[in-house]
Amino acid sequence: MKILEFRCDKLLFGISLQLIRKIISEPELIDPGGAPPFVRGIFRERNRVYTLLDISLYLTGIPAENGRCVLLKTSSDLDNEPFEQTWDTMLQLAFQVQEVGDISEMEEEELRPAEDNVAGIPADLIKGIGNNSDGEKLFVLDAQELLQKLLEFANHG
Repeated sequence: MKILEFRCDKLLFGISLQLIRKIISEPELIDPGGAPPFVRGIFRERNRVYTLLDISLYLTGIPAENGRCVLLKTSSDLDNEPFEQTWDTMLQLAFQVQEVGDISEMEEEELRPAEDNVAGIPADLIKGIGNNSDGEKLFVLDAQELLQKLLEFANHG
């Protein structure tokens, strides 16, 4: 599988490349008002309205100021791809991260299971832990679980 690497604080994370629509610079945001701190705002990109989530703030407590935005595909985009997910078809989400890195290629068997609260991050958000081509520890996120938690938190506080 191909993994997009990105940095949040000093930690290196990854997410399946098949979930990524594209990467952009931080857009002009509209404040949604009353949202949790990790919901940075909403923006329009090519006639789609996205909700921008600061996953650096959510995962590490350190905001991803002036970072890059990773636009995710929707469930309708993923219909023909081997990835099960549960977020709403119409919901357009984007992650803000501090820095986007390389694309790693690794087999799922290469990932080690996460112990409880690795680096302060709940183990259920981590699909597995591997090493990138530079030997640096890479936390591969379970995107489905992460999005589910973010959406639950945003909807119920």
